[in-house]
Amino acid sequence: ALESFMSIRDKMEQDRDNKNYHFNLALTWNNMADCYLKQGDAAKTLESCDIALTHDEKAEDYKVGNAILYKKAEALILLGDNDQALAIATRLLAEDPDDEIAQHLKNRLAAS
Repeated sequence: ALESFMSIRDKMEQDRDNKNYHFNLALTWNNMADCYLKQGDAAKTLESCDIALTHDEKAEDYKVGNAILYKKAEALILLGDNDQALAIATRLLAEDPDDEIAQHLKNRLAAS
């Protein structure tokens, strides 16, 4: 799956005139982050999340949104950086107190 997303990324990077260029790349980098997370590669997950977030900020009509931040928090937990992961969960809950995934992250971190 990771190789497929890398191939998609390479093709999308050449399509700068596409109206959804940044959204498409944010989504692809988010999917790559998911692959890295499943492989247990926290460093590559963080790197992919940061790139995805950069593209997501520039996207106009559509956003990937919190999915990227959930993966980033999980990668931080793998690296033992619970404080930064908790900061992400807290920020997400400040924006949406009903965010079940962020609440689950916060509860996990409080229990550890």
